Amino acid sequence: MGKRNRNILWKDKWELVSEETEKLGQGGQAVVRKVKSKSNNEIGALKELTNFTNLERRKRMYVEAASLAVLDHDNICKLLDSDTVSDGKLYIVTEFIDGQTLNKRVSQAAFSLEEMQTFADKLLDAVIHAHSLEICHRDIKPDNILLKNNDISDPILIDFGLSFNNEEDLNSPVTPKEQQLGNRFLHLPELHKGARDTRSDLTQICGVLLYTLTGIHPISLLDSAGKYPHQIDSVRKRIEGLIENREPRNRLLRIFDRAFQIRIDERWQTARELKEALKNVTKTVDLELESKSLDEVRSFLESDPTRNNQLLTQSLHREFMAETRTVIRSICQELGSLTSEKQGGAKVDLKLGQFGSHFGVVLPHGEVYLRLNGKLIGNELVMVIEDDGTIVSRFDGGNPDWGAYKTNLRAEFHRRLLQIVNA
Repeated sequence: MGKRNRNILWKDKWELVSEETEKLGQGGQAVVRKVKSKSNNEIGALKELTNFTNLERRKRMYVEAASLAVLDHDNICKLLDSDTVSDGKLYIVTEFIDGQTLNKRVSQAAFSLEEMQTFADKLLDAVIHAHSLEICHRDIKPDNILLKNNDISDPILIDFGLSFNNEEDLNSPVTPKEQQLGNRFLHLPELHKGARDTRSDLTQICGVLLYTLTGIHPISLLDSAGKYPHQIDSVRKRIEGLIENREPRNRLLRIFDRAFQIRIDERWQTARELKEALKNVTKTVDLELESKSLDEVRSFLESDPTRNNQLLTQSLHREFMAETRTVIRSICQELGSLTSEKQGGAKVDLKLGQFGSHFGVVLPHGEVYLRLNGKLIGNELVMVIEDDGTIVSRFDGGNPDWGAYKTNLRAEFHRRLLQIVNA
């Protein structure tokens, strides 16, 4: 009996509120019981290491206490007391949270989209705080989130036993490489390799959010059919039944598209940007305001004193493109199958009253590729070959003579093609 008492470190400060066999929770590492402080009657949750001789488990409890000691956020459980350095059964005591785990709550009823957004907003606030202190949780799952007073708007993140704290780095990894962290709620390949990356927390959160909406646990980033968690038929069916409106549903699916990428660099990079994206899922467009805005734009365009000139430029540009293609196509047809057309670099500036494009004829041993430009100068349209300044034609822009333009352009191409042949 004496040996057992020496190993139990918490009994000088705390006493069990209920029978020793009554537990708040138990995992492979520790058992959790409800206790009361002997000094001030404060209620806490005692987490006591079960196998206190296991070095890895002792390190985990040390890291958890170190992380909780620097964290100070309403949505993260608060550390009340700990002993993670003495010989014997190490322990930590955190504030007692009266409420269900997220896992139990969702097993009773899935969240609505709006409930999920409210829940996610608070959870991400907690993670933003942790990440600002360079603390990664690494095991965010429904069993590690309590709903204070069963209120989905007040989630409490618990169990930092697998966390990584830059301020309390250990000489050796807390969990050996190639050993799976936590349970298989959502297996992330980088954690299997011992990674300590805050972006893993964000992926786990997105897995939790998907679970709150569907009640289906995501297991891996890709299943055997190559589908991401939100693409699995049963999951997609529930999302479509929950969110009938196409726009918010697509915005949400885009969030999951990014969250569940295999490459961590392609996932959500910060909790703040994920939080903003989730807020925008249900962002609505004021159709009346949109209509008024379009009316204002239309009114502005119609009142522009250069409007008629811009409309003329637009019309001349369309005609220029069509008439020039006719010339090029005709030349290529006459020269036979060894020639081809070439065109690119189309541009138009309605305000300046000018437009242009590159057109060419390609031969087996060379090409004629001209930069053609049209500009309204006064009431005239001047068509120029920009390469050497040759004026192809100029005519009244309001009464364009495209026949003369095509004749002159054809002659310019013939002359330049002959130069290639005679070179």
